[in-house]
Amino acid sequence: MKQNQKGFANIILVAVIVGLIGVVGFFMLQNSQLKEEQIEIQPASKSGSSFPSLTTDPTTNWSLHSFSDFGLSFSYPEDASVEEENRIDGLVAIVSTNKATMTIKPNQSGLGFENPDLEITQSSLLIDGKQLQLANSNIKKTTIFNIVEKTTSYMIIVPYPGQKSYSIMVTYEFSNGIVDESSNNFFDQILSTFKFTE
Repeated sequence: MKQNQKGFANIILVAVIVGLIGVVGFFMLQNSQLKEEQIEIQPASKSGSSFPSLTTDPTTNWSLHSFSDFGLSFSYPEDASVEEENRIDGLVAIVSTNKATMTIKPNQSGLGFENPDLEITQSSLLIDGKQLQLANSNIKKTTIFNIVEKTTSYMIIVPYPGQKSYSIMVTYEFSNGIVDESSNNFFDQILSTFKFTE
């Protein structure tokens, strides 16, 4: 019987050793797979900063123009000029650069959408928290496209606040039928500064 007990103990001992070798082998295999899958971390470059960089708003130091009677204000840069004109149909502000003009008419009556040549496009922009559609002139039909002056215009109608509306006509010079994208971006920046105070 002692022989049987000794043989049984040897079998148990061998099973435990095989089990331990299996467990150790399993952990070593897992560890080696993790090392292969680890992503190599690159040290930060010495020339750059580890802090996020701040981007400045280009409109921060722009001048402010306000229509006090109409509750509208906007900002414009030094290299643009703003003039107010009293026209037959009311007061307008004209923002001019050497390549383009923006005409802003507060309290617009007759929005111009009766003109069959104007169509609402898929383009829209965000002005003072409102998503607005861009009314785009159809170049083949409309007189807004001016071959003599080599310009094309886009009209934006801002129905804000209440029943007041503001029409904004942006006119760009073009060369060989191509509008200067920098002018387009410039006026988008001006539009982004619009604030309605009523």
